[in-house]
Amino acid sequence: MKKSIFILSSLVIGLLFAVTTKDVNAQTDDGLKITGYVQAQAEYAGKDALKVWTGAYDADKYDNNDHFLTFGVRRGRIRATYSKNQAKLVIEFNTSESGVTPIKAYMGWDALPWLSVQAGLLNSFFGDELMYLSPLQETMDRTYLTHMMFPGLHEIGLKAIFKAPAESDFKGLKLELAAVSGNGISKTPDGRIALESHLKYDRTTQDGFMKWGVGLSYYNGKVNNADSIFYTFENNAWQGENVGLNKKNKREYLGLDGQLTFFNDWGRSNLRGEYIFGTQPSVKNGFEGAKNNQYNKDNAFSYNRKFQGYYLYYVQDLGRSKWQTVLKASYCDFNKDANGDNAATKFDLSYQNYGFGLIFNPTKNVRLSAFYDWYINEESQSVIGYNKQVPNDVLTVRMQVSF
Repeated sequence: MKKSIFILSSLVIGLLFAVTTKDVNAQTDDGLKITGYVQAQAEYAGKDALKVWTGAYDADKYDNNDHFLTFGVRRGRIRATYSKNQAKLVIEFNTSESGVTPIKAYMGWDALPWLSVQAGLLNSFFGDELMYLSPLQETMDRTYLTHMMFPGLHEIGLKAIFKAPAESDFKGLKLELAAVSGNGISKTPDGRIALESHLKYDRTTQDGFMKWGVGLSYYNGKVNNADSIFYTFENNAWQGENVGLNKKNKREYLGLDGQLTFFNDWGRSNLRGEYIFGTQPSVKNGFEGAKNNQYNKDNAFSYNRKFQGYYLYYVQDLGRSKWQTVLKASYCDFNKDANGDNAATKFDLSYQNYGFGLIFNPTKNVRLSAFYDWYINEESQSVIGYNKQVPNDVLTVRMQVSF
C-alpha cells in the first residue's frame, strides 16, 4: 500500500507540473463577476484519522491495514457576484462526486461608508480561520476543531458590518455582528436565534514592512436536545439530571486571534493563530455541532462538553520564487474536564496535531500542494483501542485550478 501511494503521488505531481492555464477575466461591464475553482486530491490516511475528506475507512471494504488510500474532489466551486450601486448579490454552489449543494446565497447593501448589511446564507465568521478563503489557505483545510464547531462553515442569518473610515483615528477597526439560525444551511426548526460576532483591528506600518492584527470572537446560542435528560461531566464521570426540554443546552464560544506578517528579501513571512474555548452541546459519541435539523431522541444533543483548543500557522514564501512552505501546530481537548483515565469515548480525549507542507504556484491559476498531518491522541485505558497511539496521520496531495 505504501508503495502504491508513492507511485500515485509521483504520477500526480509529474502530471500537475506540466499543467498551465491562461488568465481568465470573468468580470463583465454591468457588475457581474463569475469565479470558481476545483480542488482534486488524494489522501493516504491512518484508519483512525479524525477526518478524511474524500472517503472513509471501512474494514469490510479495505485491506486490513493501518492505512488506506482515497481520492476525489474536495471542492468544486462556482460563484456569481453582482456589485453595483451599493448593492451586492452572491450565489455559490459546490459540486463533487457527492452532488451539487448550495454554499452561499446572500444579498448585501453598503448602506453607509461605515455600515454594510448582509442577509441570507452567509459564511460563518468566528475568528480568523473561517474568514480565510479556501482557495487561499496554505494548509489543506481548516483545523478539525473549527469544522466541528461550525459544520458546513455557513449559516442562515442577518449580518451587520461596521468599519471605521480610513481617515479616522480608528482606521483598521471592524466589528461584525450577526443573528444566525445555528443550524448550518438548513431552515431553523425551533425558532432559536444565535449571536455570532467578531471584533478585529488591523494595522500596517508606514514603511509597509509589517502588518499585524488582533481579534476577539464571541458566539452564543442554544441547541434543541429533544430529550429530558441533561448530562454534564462531574466527579470524573458523566452525570445525568432530569430537566425541561431545551432548557440548559447552551452553545457558547470565545476566541482570541492574532496575525503578524513581514515583507522582506526572504519573501513574505506570515504567522497567525487563535485560542478558542467554550461549551458545546453534543451527542455522546461525537462533538460536531448541530446541522441539517439533526434533532432526535435516539441521538440527542444532551451532552454538555467544555472544550479548549488552539492553532498556529507559519507560512514562508521562498524569496521571489513560486514556492511556499507551511508549518502547523494545533491542539484540541474536546472535554477538558475529563482525562485518559475516566474518558467514555474518543471525544472525551485531547489531540495534538503537527503538520508541514510544500506549495508550488506555477501560474496565477494553478496551485500544487502536499501536506502531512501528524496527530497525537491522548491515551486511555477506558476507551477501546486508545490505550496507545492510533494510526491517524494523513498525507494529502492536491491540485487546484481557479478562475
